[in-house]
Formats: sequence, C-alpha cells, structure tokens
Amino acid sequence: MLDISPMQIIHRETRSSLSSLITSIVSITGGIFTVAGLFDRVAYRAERSFKRKVELGKAL
Repeated sequence: MLDISPMQIIHRETRSSLSSLITSIVSITGGIFTVAGLFDRVAYRAERSFKRKVELGKAL
C-alpha cells in the first residue's frame, strides 16, 4: 500500500520594488521594438523582392 505524505503550499503575495517594475516595463518595451523591427525587415524585403520581379516582368 502506498503512503501519501501530506504537502503544504504556502503562497505569499509581496510587493515588488520600483526597480523591478521599471525593469519589467523596459524589457516589455524592448521586446515590442524587437518584434516590430523583425516585422519591418520582412515587409521591406518582401516589397523589394516584389518590385524587382515587377521590373523584370515576372509579377503575377
């Protein structure tokens, strides 16, 4: 027979410091700029590729 030992979970809410809040905000903002930069790069390359195909007469 298996004996299951009891387990206790203690959850305490604590307030984070101002520096932690600022770090979180800056990291989220940096992530947004990174994703926006990647999207901009993909859109620019797609547009440039399409323009080259139009110049060569290979467009759809």
